[in-house]
Amino acid sequence: FEPAFGLVLRPEIAAITMAGSSFLVAVNALTLKRLKLPKPPTVTTQPLAAVPARPALPVG
Repeated sequence: FEPAFGLVLRPEIAAITMAGSSFLVAVNALTLKRLKLPKPPTVTTQPLAAVPARPALPVG
């Protein structure tokens, strides 16, 4: 197996790096869970007036 950039990591270093990555993902998930986003403004819409449909044009 030939590494992509010629960089070879010892298994211990790779394991510590993967554990650190998992830790950061968990911390980020907990941070996002506590985040309170502002509620979007509510838009009140009035019902549209009924518009009569136009008759279909003859085909042919």
